[in-house]
Amino acid sequence: MAKSSRKNKISFRSWNPEERACAVCLAPSHKGYMNVAAVRDHECLRKQCPAFRRIKSHPYWRDRYLKHLTRDATRKLTNENPNMRPGQIRDMVREMSISEKEILLGLPLSTPQEDPLENAAEPFDSQS
Repeated sequence: MAKSSRKNKISFRSWNPEERACAVCLAPSHKGYMNVAAVRDHECLRKQCPAFRRIKSHPYWRDRYLKHLTRDATRKLTNENPNMRPGQIRDMVREMSISEKEILLGLPLSTPQEDPLENAAEPFDSQS
């Protein structure tokens, strides 16, 4: 017997007001706002869903960008300096600013006014 999991559902009738929506999915099969747990559970980013839209103001996207930036900078420094201890490389990356990491990786610099993320979600009527 298949066990139904409540976490796999996107329920907007019982939305917790303390959790802000970080994305919107416009797919007809599951249209609605999504919190971070729903985005991770549905794997919308991995599947590259064309109906998925980010809400840029949510802190999750900035944190995710910084996590990926730090990971990529650590990998690049590890490959360039194979004789350095991993702890030294981690310390170097922690001390780097965001712009220094972007320069190291050859990315365009993001200014404080400019968010490096795209696909801002437009509000829509979830009843339609």
